[in-house]
Amino acid sequence: MNALIIEKDKLKANIEIIKDRVGVRVIGVLKGNGYGLDIVKFAEVLRECDIDMFAVCELWEARALRECGFEEEILLMRSTAIESEAREIVELGLTATIGSNEAAVMLNGIAADAGERVPAHIELDTGFGRYGFGSAELDKVINISRFMENIELTGVYTHFSNAFGSKQYTEVQLESFLSMLSLMEGEGLSFPMRHAANSCAALRFPNTRLDAVRIGSAFLGRLPIRNDWGLYKIAYLSGDIADIRYLEPGQNVGYANVFKVKKATRAAIVPVGYIDGFGMEKSKDTFRGSDVWRYIFADFKRFFVNKRIYAEINGKKVRVLGRVFMCNVVLDVTKINCDVGDSVIFRVNPLFVDSGVLRLYIGDEEGEDEKRGFIRRFLPKFTRRSEEEDDTESYVNEDETAEAEEEETPAAADCENENNDDIR
Repeated sequence: MNALIIEKDKLKANIEIIKDRVGVRVIGVLKGNGYGLDIVKFAEVLRECDIDMFAVCELWEARALRECGFEEEILLMRSTAIESEAREIVELGLTATIGSNEAAVMLNGIAADAGERVPAHIELDTGFGRYGFGSAELDKVINISRFMENIELTGVYTHFSNAFGSKQYTEVQLESFLSMLSLMEGEGLSFPMRHAANSCAALRFPNTRLDAVRIGSAFLGRLPIRNDWGLYKIAYLSGDIADIRYLEPGQNVGYANVFKVKKATRAAIVPVGYIDGFGMEKSKDTFRGSDVWRYIFADFKRFFVNKRIYAEINGKKVRVLGRVFMCNVVLDVTKINCDVGDSVIFRVNPLFVDSGVLRLYIGDEEGEDEKRGFIRRFLPKFTRRSEEEDDTESYVNEDETAEAEEEETPAAADCENENNDDIR
């Protein structure tokens, strides 16, 4: 059975590293189903590490947390003027984001009807161009504070667009943010919480940390910058060998007949494919001249360097033969000892792992002898347990080997796409 394995001990270590590094309140960002880790289970770990405020992008994420008993403050990180969404913000007891006058009017009206005073953070647009009030709209924020009695402004924030790249532009955005705050303070408006830094900014630029930071991808040890803080990558996909067979020299493997084995090969078939998130990557979506040249260079390098995709079996790196299929991969196990039922580790980005794949949190409570082979020995039992027993923790043997590389065929994808910073 396939499962996304989340190493709880390493996740906790990352959380503590970040808390020590930033030195201010940490808002745990749980968008995208907790970056693929299962929003509820991820929130439980954050709570265990004394993270007492969460942020989400969708109402279903907030609803899932509330239905599972989370009473912590939850910030909805998008402004909305949709009536049904404003109503749910009030019903769920969320902290709203207000980025337009229309959103404020709607929220204030819904809150008044419910007899509630709703906490809200103002979002200021300092150069991201998505949500938020610009510098020419600060009078609207002042009016919200003065005249919309059912909204309590408890915070203000902005979002950096290039904290993983340009320090200069990040400084420009920060200066713009602080300047707007100063203008509003001159009108008698102040905010209990000011936050601007996402994962990259919080780690790189101490002056951006203000009263709190918003951390998401850094908890997973996945950043589009060099990891200088000792953060662990904390999740991988595991599946079991379903069958083993022998391929003759010259035999084709996979669609389009793009790959043939050159010699007799022992092959393991594993029911893991791109439907599970293995071999998936974010599409190329930036088209500045420098980006286009970078894409061209990367494709050129792939063609000539002959990069390959790998998995791991019993601590050994094994090559993927041919292309990654929708539901399967074929692995070259000619030189290693393995059997049907042995577990296989695939390095993936949790964001790309299908939500139907089991998320299994494991820890370091047992001895080393008990940790080995957990998936093969216990996972079938896990699927038959009651919901109350689903929090059982164990461990899968982990070897920090080289990241999965791209197979030589043009259709293969880079299995460790790092460009997934905490987007908010």
